[in-house]
Amino acid sequence: MRKNIASALVPNGPFTCVQNNQSTRLNILIENLVDIIPFFGNLFDFIWKANSKNMILVENYHANPTRVRRNSKFVLAFTVAFIMTMVVATIALSIFVLRALILWLDPSGPGA
Repeated sequence: MRKNIASALVPNGPFTCVQNNQSTRLNILIENLVDIIPFFGNLFDFIWKANSKNMILVENYHANPTRVRRNSKFVLAFTVAFIMTMVVATIALSIFVLRALILWLDPSGPGA
């Protein structure tokens, strides 16, 4: 079954049958972001198997498109919220470290 669906998708592109499916794109994004890290990216590719997960997503989409769209929106909203939280946390940590470094270099404090 998967081989037939995969052969039907290859000539038309992977997103032809599953329009606006954020979960499929998210799998690809996660795989590409982790691939940036040497060695760990290769290990992650071996374990993650994004293409297999995407085939399951395509099959689920054809079985029940409404449920998949609803779940995809939830996954996308959660991912955006997580990324925004990480950005804010990174900025806050950077400010904290910078202030600690300034105090360490100049114990009398700024402006003294």
